[in-house]
Amino acid sequence: MTISKRIGIVGLGRMGERIARAAQGLGHEIAAVYDAADAAYAFGPSPHLAALRVASMAEFWAAGVDLMAIATYGPTHCAYLREGLEHGIRRFLVEKPLATSLTEARATAVLATEAGARVVVNHGRRYCAVYDRLKQWDGSPEMGPLASAVLTMGAGGLGCMGIHFFDLFNRVFGRAETVYATLTQTRGRNPRGDEFDDPGGTVVIGYGGGRRAIVDMGDDVGVPGRMDFIYERGRVEIAAELSPWRILRRPLETRALPATRYGMPLEEVAFDGFTPCEIIYATSGAVADALADGETASGIDTGLASMEIYAALRWSAKTGGPVSLPLPAEAENAAYAIT
Repeated sequence: MTISKRIGIVGLGRMGERIARAAQGLGHEIAAVYDAADAAYAFGPSPHLAALRVASMAEFWAAGVDLMAIATYGPTHCAYLREGLEHGIRRFLVEKPLATSLTEARATAVLATEAGARVVVNHGRRYCAVYDRLKQWDGSPEMGPLASAVLTMGAGGLGCMGIHFFDLFNRVFGRAETVYATLTQTRGRNPRGDEFDDPGGTVVIGYGGGRRAIVDMGDDVGVPGRMDFIYERGRVEIAAELSPWRILRRPLETRALPATRYGMPLEEVAFDGFTPCEIIYATSGAVADALADGETASGIDTGLASMEIYAALRWSAKTGGPVSLPLPAEAENAAYAIT
């Protein structure tokens, strides 16, 4: 039986509204919501939230919440988290990216740890078991070792959208070791505001054992995302994450042939038990994680690791070459106005 908790949400854009729906779907109470904008997005699809809106953060702190969800843009995430710690809150759900600089993220993580707080960073794919299959196939007799992953996508911004996939690749491959990036020329205004600086580009992330992930998310492209996970003897094609993925592999009779026989045709096999990673389902997992005890599925260390790749790609683009992790202090200190 779920024990109802009091949830407070700061930031009432699309994710703030989804967090409210997810929390209420789990049987929790929305105790207070706050957004500086008068006409916040969430009041359209969820008009009942307007009655729960407080006029100031002072009223928010006074509401007494068990969990603070921070769904604002990146530049205010850590500031709100630190304020929440000062007001005695010890459970947080924070939208990605965790911060706008790696230094800020690390300092905030230290404060949260010292306070005994539980901080979940909302990398939603962490709550969808379908992505575990990618690791289960790694090294299997049918597919062989996983060698690379490729994401192509339109102009979502490497900090806003790309960081979700940095986390997914970290989940599949482990800790990143090197990053190389080139950025595309931004075309037009950032839809979230002129104050934000979140270019697209191409990023190559190196992992242990020669494994790699390639992200091509240019500002000159306007197409939906797709991913390919390439194994020694097969591939998983994800043309649309919510639709069944295609699993293609060498048939048994050609499985033992060397990689140089790359022209061997692949056979398609059914993906048994496919369950799509629907966003409210994933958000519900994040809310439940933040209210649980024990090890987190997407804790503050997870947010730090994806933020480290973003800091590395911006540093690589600035210096014009590949960079190794951990980064130098100057790169960790650099701040970026990302959403």
